[in-house]
Amino acid sequence: AALPTLQALREGQIHQHQQPLLQRTSSELRAAAVFQTQQLKSLVFPPEAKFAMWLTLQNEMYFRGGRAPSERLSAARIGERLLSSGNDRVRPGQNMWPLFCNEVGLSYDQEE
Repeated sequence: AALPTLQALREGQIHQHQQPLLQRTSSELRAAAVFQTQQLKSLVFPPEAKFAMWLTLQNEMYFRGGRAPSERLSAARIGERLLSSGNDRVRPGQNMWPLFCNEVGLSYDQEE
């Protein structure tokens, strides 16, 4: 079916079997705009900022790094032990925090 002419739109002569044109307020156009915005943000947003935002979503157990709450051992030392044992790859939810602390050289006081 051909698109209606501008004259037909103005005069209200659109038949019911014809699809209306995409409007600025349509849900399809809004969904496309949201998708494009998210895609642009994901391309422009630096990885360090993404990581920092991801860290804010982690719970306290993640930052303990496999140590008891009363244990005064820095996560960097735990990371050093992991590396010396040959364990340099972990999933993000596991012992990633000690490896990160070891990599950037955080002290116990800086972690707290």
